[in-house]
Amino acid sequence: MADTNDYFREKKKSLLRRRIIQGTTEDEGNGGVSAVPEGAEGETPLEELLARRRKKKLLGALLLTLCAVLGAVLVWYYLNHRTYSSYTVSWQRSLEGSSMAEYSAFNGCILKYSRDGAACYDSSGEMIWNQGYEMKEPILQICGEYAVIADQQGYSVYIFGPEGCTGQATTTLPITRAQIASQGVVAVILEDSRSNTIAFYDRTGTALEIEIKTLIDEYGYPLDIGLSPDGQQLAVAYIYMDAGTMMNKVVFYNFDVGKNQQDRVVGIFMEYESAMIGEVTFMGNDRACAFADDRVDFYSLQNALSPQLIQSVTYEGREIDSVFYSDSCAAVIVAGSGADGSRQLHVYDAQGQELFTKDVVMAYSHAEFCGDYVLLYNDTNCQIYDPNGSMVYQGTLEGTITKCIPVSRSRIFQIGGQVLSELRLR
Repeated sequence: MADTNDYFREKKKSLLRRRIIQGTTEDEGNGGVSAVPEGAEGETPLEELLARRRKKKLLGALLLTLCAVLGAVLVWYYLNHRTYSSYTVSWQRSLEGSSMAEYSAFNGCILKYSRDGAACYDSSGEMIWNQGYEMKEPILQICGEYAVIADQQGYSVYIFGPEGCTGQATTTLPITRAQIASQGVVAVILEDSRSNTIAFYDRTGTALEIEIKTLIDEYGYPLDIGLSPDGQQLAVAYIYMDAGTMMNKVVFYNFDVGKNQQDRVVGIFMEYESAMIGEVTFMGNDRACAFADDRVDFYSLQNALSPQLIQSVTYEGREIDSVFYSDSCAAVIVAGSGADGSRQLHVYDAQGQELFTKDVVMAYSHAEFCGDYVLLYNDTNCQIYDPNGSMVYQGTLEGTITKCIPVSRSRIFQIGGQVLSELRLR
């Protein structure tokens, strides 16, 4: 054992002597200046060797990390920009009830409503709750976790939350429009022969003291209403007569800071003249949008007492075919100028800045937002765009398409023929 230790000790001494001699020779060749790198004074040859090994290991680890990050970025980009053209059916469920039902995404589930009731299904197709009623023409509006179903030209209002029906109300006048805020406050337009009333209810169906009543001869007829998510602001599109000509305007009401204003009106915009305003909506609490038959206008309500028109988009005489919106975007499809009869889809943010535009050749029967996705579809064909305007899916779906609901980029629900199907795109 001692001989072995002596042997290794002598080997180390011999190696050290050779390194010293080699270093001295190099120093003499450099005019006596040491060739030891700056900052390495005092390091023994063994320490220098170990330092080099540590540097190599660190460099290798950095290269591996860089490759892993680059690979993750490439995978993310592929998954978030891939266009799918086929699919597989994961499962199917039979949906009970009327074949004339309508469907909508609601709280991560699927809300079904018809003339005789509403039901909610989870992401596996199991019924969570159902509510019976009788309506002639049910209309649906959703905001956040709450939904309202009202009987257009009827008298019934039903309010729903995640657990089902939270309240109902019966009106004394026919309902023409209904809107709901994120906490369940509902606004409805009630129609009379000489006047109109905008009435409000809380989520239990209890009538609130707030009410807006206007005479048609003096103020006009309300075509549509938009209610802010917090329930504090209201936008109303009116049509009225002026010297025998039909005119249009948008009026903003505020029920919080506008309490000291006459009739709680904080802004009136008369710029529309004879251009009819079909729809008004809020996109957040401080942005609103009005769709007229010749343009789309975007409003800022950051100053709640003084709304401002911040952007007006016109289409140079081209006819507007469709308008639709989400809680953060607005979209318009206008007639194209090409010989192929194609149309153009324009998508805007809440400030009125165009996010993307696409040519539309497919004949569609539905154009809508579902979350951040834009959907165009008919009975058999479907196109889905992501928020950046990239095509997610384009193709046909088996069976009839009553409704398409994207769950993720590669997973959608298809509803048709009273059957709910989960499709995995590929």
